[in-house]
Amino acid sequence: MKILFISPTFSGAGGIGPHAFRVSEKLSQEGHDIELMNTPHIPIKNLKNVSFSVFGTLKALSNSKTYDAVHAWNVPSAFIMKHIKAKKKILSIHGIYSDK
Repeated sequence: MKILFISPTFSGAGGIGPHAFRVSEKLSQEGHDIELMNTPHIPIKNLKNVSFSVFGTLKALSNSKTYDAVHAWNVPSAFIMKHIKAKKKILSIHGIYSDK
């Protein structure tokens, strides 16, 4: 299966990036063709997500590949995923849940 992962990062000490990377490694070991979309962003607090979405969307619009699945790992990635050709689209929302 050919799968594209979209995440602001695939590295770090914790969070979405390392988790997405570990999942991609495991799926690769199982024989799947995994592509990680590396997208630049502006590393300024209020511009990180916006710039990631804009640059990622431009990258997606220039990507003519078709995937079996595309997996976006946060809300900004979902805007990019919208422009990718794929049979299935998956969005994972990670966060904190509390009753209080």
